Amino acid sequence: MQFSVFKFSFIRQAIILLSIAFGFYFNSLYNQHTLDDGVVIKHNQYVQQGFSGIPKIITSDSYQSLYNEMHSGQMLSGGRYRPLSEVLFAVEHQFFGDTPFVGHLLNVIYFLCCVFFLFYFLSKCFFIRVPGGGDMAFLATLLFAIHPIHTEVVANIKSSDELLSLLLILLTLIFVYKNGIDTKVKYVVYGSVSLFLALLSKEYGVIMLVIIPLFLHIMMKQKVSTALRNSIPYLGVFILYFIMRIYAVGLFHHHVDLTDPAVNPYADASSAEKLASEIFILGKYLVMLFVPYPLCCDYSYKQIPYHHFSQASVWLSLLVYMAIITWAAWLVYKKNILSIPVLFFLLSIFLVSNFLIDVGATMAERFLFHASVGFTVLLSYGLMKITLTIPLPRRRMIYGICLTCSTGLCCVETVARNAQWKDDFTLFTHDVHIASNSFLVNGNAGSLLVDYVEKQGDTSKIIPITRTALAYLHKSVQINYRYLNGYLSLGLAYAVLDIPDSAKVCADFAKFLNKDAPFLETEYHLIGVRYYNRGIAAGRVGNRKLATGYIKKSLQVDSNNAFTWYNFGKYYSKWHVSDSAKYCWLKALAINPNYKEARFGLDSLNSSAVK
Repeated sequence: MQFSVFKFSFIRQAIILLSIAFGFYFNSLYNQHTLDDGVVIKHNQYVQQGFSGIPKIITSDSYQSLYNEMHSGQMLSGGRYRPLSEVLFAVEHQFFGDTPFVGHLLNVIYFLCCVFFLFYFLSKCFFIRVPGGGDMAFLATLLFAIHPIHTEVVANIKSSDELLSLLLILLTLIFVYKNGIDTKVKYVVYGSVSLFLALLSKEYGVIMLVIIPLFLHIMMKQKVSTALRNSIPYLGVFILYFIMRIYAVGLFHHHVDLTDPAVNPYADASSAEKLASEIFILGKYLVMLFVPYPLCCDYSYKQIPYHHFSQASVWLSLLVYMAIITWAAWLVYKKNILSIPVLFFLLSIFLVSNFLIDVGATMAERFLFHASVGFTVLLSYGLMKITLTIPLPRRRMIYGICLTCSTGLCCVETVARNAQWKDDFTLFTHDVHIASNSFLVNGNAGSLLVDYVEKQGDTSKIIPITRTALAYLHKSVQINYRYLNGYLSLGLAYAVLDIPDSAKVCADFAKFLNKDAPFLETEYHLIGVRYYNRGIAAGRVGNRKLATGYIKKSLQVDSNNAFTWYNFGKYYSKWHVSDSAKYCWLKALAINPNYKEARFGLDSLNSSAVK
């Protein structure tokens, strides 16, 4: 210990790491639900059922509730089966309701557990025989804890699936190590349960089919045949998970619409463009691990332009990854322990690269959460080796200064980013300036501005804010002409500005895209109200023709509005067009048989006819 750069005991180092991690994310505790929290938690009918919804969660696609609401089939290639986090959300709802504080608190706790068990694994299992391994373990865990790229995972409650996945993978590796040291059945059981739960958290657990036998072969010095044999229980766990997954989401999804950029961001790309773009994004991931700024909640179509093999950035990324793959093969051949973090990095990042399966997004910061473990381990090992020849007192001073500065800078960025995750409005109206070419960010920023302006009492703000919203929404549908929510929000914005003709055009196109779209009926009702109000205004100044035209338009878009039919009948009665008045009041009564005013008007007409 006297030769260590970080001269503290394991417990003190762990306390330092946990304190730093908690300090970084403390201000996220008071955030609201954001981004996919609405789909996965607030509007997930199975989660909202609490305990009674758990059987359905375990046996359904993770987005089945959304598909039910959208009246659509499976929308994501391969399906999504991540029941563990949703089961926990259902339990939370059973006891606490929709309280975001509890979800954020649990996410911070999960992250602290990831930090602790990463430090435990590295110091007690992985670097245990490496000179200076204690320093490497502390430095790697510190770099992991302070990395701003993790803000999305911790600050977004839905991303507890990422946190739980990594936590359970780390526990699996710890139990695999303990079983290698002390061959007891209980460690195999603990490891198998941990891996099973990791798979139920998110698909990353599949990489353990490679990592576990490699770990046993290199770290535990087992023969290849022995390592493979000792990995059989974990293979059995995967088979069980795979059967459950097939039962829940099926095996084939031929009805996935790959022509929709909202589902497939490479819908408009050629095969060469798709491959080149995927390779470029792998390079972008590496850059973000070194320079995590600026951060953004979404990188969907067309925030990252399609790339071509004529671009140097594509080839540079390809060469770098070819070098990493070659290095990994050489490390495995040499039975070097660094092969494990290198392969952990490569497998984690390739799983979300769109090479193997379409993940429904070009890239995301949360996709780096697992890969960052391999990155920080390798970085810490390299830094320690490079500085090994520097005298210890000077080395401690260098590390002290560098880590203090790095921690301070990362803290400033992380705390600020946590604040931007406060709620959807704050997040998207901030990120729209970063992801200016993302159809989804533009669309969400616009729709949230429309929602915001509707709640404002200050009418002077309505027009300028709504015009800003219109600019974002027009850009969103220009980028992706099939963006359903963009047209719905555009229609709402035009309705707010009292431009019902434009609102109807947008609503009609949304109906063309999906006749069962949520809130479409509500939007038509609002447009009908705008037409009706215009008709009333025209009637007040005696413009009978214009008033009739507007009210007819109102009924065309909102034909089940008894109130409008009744008042249209009043106007016909006032203009002494009895047959039309009678027709309107009969329509009002057909919609609402208890409409007393319509009944009274009809009785009055009948009485007049008798007389």
